[in-house]
Amino acid sequence: MLLMDKLLDCQPAPVVVFDREGHIVRFNKACESATGYDFGEMRGSRVWLELIPLEEREEVTAVFDALLAGKAPLRHENHWLHKDGSKRLFSWNNTVLKDASGEVKYIIGSGVDITEQRKAELDARRHLEEASRLQRLQTVSELANLFAHEINQPLGTIAMFAEASRKLLDHRDLDKDRLDENLRQIAQQTMRAGEIIRRMRRFVNGKKIEAAPLALNPLLESTCSLIRPKAMSLGIRLSLDLDDELPEVLGVDIYLEQIALNLLRNAIEAIYEAGMENGRIRIQTRRCGNMARITFYDSGPGVGTEVAEHLFEPFYSTKSEGLGVGLSISRSLIEASGGSLWAEFGSDKGIFHLEVPFAS
Repeated sequence: MLLMDKLLDCQPAPVVVFDREGHIVRFNKACESATGYDFGEMRGSRVWLELIPLEEREEVTAVFDALLAGKAPLRHENHWLHKDGSKRLFSWNNTVLKDASGEVKYIIGSGVDITEQRKAELDARRHLEEASRLQRLQTVSELANLFAHEINQPLGTIAMFAEASRKLLDHRDLDKDRLDENLRQIAQQTMRAGEIIRRMRRFVNGKKIEAAPLALNPLLESTCSLIRPKAMSLGIRLSLDLDDELPEVLGVDIYLEQIALNLLRNAIEAIYEAGMENGRIRIQTRRCGNMARITFYDSGPGVGTEVAEHLFEPFYSTKSEGLGVGLSISRSLIEASGGSLWAEFGSDKGIFHLEVPFAS
């Protein structure tokens, strides 16, 4: 046993050994450093549960019970409270030792302190969220005039039908059917204007990177409604070729919409700057294994092999006034949700592929 104690104490990672009842049998030096408690204070007791925050104890107990039932190895994460009141996050690899009859006799947990790693991940996520928000604001700024034009259409229609209804009320023989139609048109256009405003607010305000099941095709249709006025103003036709049998995907709706919008804006600008008439952009959705693939085709000049190496690098841009962050942010956003984004190089047209995992 003395040799085993020495071997455990040489380990830089915390190692703790429990018997079947949850009493501590071994508690190495790394555990002592991580908690501020000596092995002598922990030996033969279940006081280790007090090292775990109250809200996490039920989950840790469930892991212990699963290990007793022979479900090993198991991994989990939980915090440990230090004697000085501080808290650290550990990732545990757990296994068991069985006796000759096959019954679990000991449970062994080996932990890695991931507090700083998790903090760095959260910081990186916050930076990504903020960069994404700023990039969306830039996009909205560019589209502001088109949004204003788009919302003026339903507002103008509302004013027209309201005035027509007012004049109907001046007539002695009121045409109720016509008045009813006018009011229906007013209600319809009011809803249309409200939807335009909601789309813009939703696009600007989205923050959290929380993947959830969602229908991909309606999201792409909504995104196209945002960018279509700009495409039409430049004589560019935007079409959709969507797989109606596509299952729900797992992703973040606001970020998928942002990525699609970035790619569509780039396609529009590529066609316009190349001086091409009757430009075309097509969005296609297809099943590809356990992923949904969205492909963006445009009739622009394509992506040359000379820029292939740098296309997704931050601050790299082929545009004189471009910031060079759109594609970099787009790739980071989709990878945060388990997807991928890449381009086909050397083609005579622009082709970008976006893959998103299915929800189940």
